[in-house]
Amino acid sequence: MTNELKPEEYLKLPSSLREINITGGEPFLRNDIEQIVKCIKQACKNARLVISSNGYLYSKIETKMKEILKIDPRVALRISIDGLQETHNKIRGFKDGFQRAMETLSRAKKTGVKDLGISMTISSLNVNQIYDVFKLSKKLNVQMTMTAASDSDIYFGNIDETIKQFNFENFKQQVCMIAKERTRTLKPKEWARAWFEGLLVDFVEDKKRPFSCDAGQGFFYMDSVGRVYGCHIIENYLGNLRDYDTFKELWDKDVRREVLEKAKKCKKCWMVCTSKSEISNKKLQVGLEILKKKFTG
Repeated sequence: MTNELKPEEYLKLPSSLREINITGGEPFLRNDIEQIVKCIKQACKNARLVISSNGYLYSKIETKMKEILKIDPRVALRISIDGLQETHNKIRGFKDGFQRAMETLSRAKKTGVKDLGISMTISSLNVNQIYDVFKLSKKLNVQMTMTAASDSDIYFGNIDETIKQFNFENFKQQVCMIAKERTRTLKPKEWARAWFEGLLVDFVEDKKRPFSCDAGQGFFYMDSVGRVYGCHIIENYLGNLRDYDTFKELWDKDVRREVLEKAKKCKKCWMVCTSKSEISNKKLQVGLEILKKKFTG
């Protein structure tokens, strides 16, 4: 994409942000990715940064992560893994995509990335390998998160219905196996993931979000040329960052009220990025539910 935001334009981001996911496309195609991170951290000093990558450019990722970790040693890295070798390569369209992703994970560890993990998008193409990918994450000693494939007006595009409509019982069985293993650990973060993934099973079955979405209030999505949306799932455009002197001017527009109302009615996804703010607002309720799942199964 041409005319992408320059690193210094990210200085307009609001200092109130606490979680920022730098994604793509492929963020490491940007030769100035470390400068982007530097400007984001300058604008949002308390934000946790997560960079999501396909892991293909392992040598470049290694070089850039060394520089990024000098800026903020807490920066997290997530590599997309959509199945074991043959399945992943078929989905990604690279004959050596899986091998390169594995090399990226290996090099990232040596580089010193502490918050390292893999992410899996579940569809009919890989639903039979969810537990296999989880076992792979354990073998590699990295974190694993998952989400279900969904349509998006502005990000994913329209996905073939045959890909989205996977075998539900197969999906449920594997996620439940993973949840049991997560809850047996002594790691509260794993308990929380088991709780969240249990709700993902419910969402896939009945398409009901456990909490309403607060896109346009608790979070927003911004693309690489500065267009700001309530989220990345439905069309809910707020404006372009480049057209305003400050982010606050954009955020205070009347159209944001329309975005909020639209988001509250939306049932198109259950993802960490579109639910984390509401989960945070209900910490006590969520905490009790997580503990209940931990001790009752």
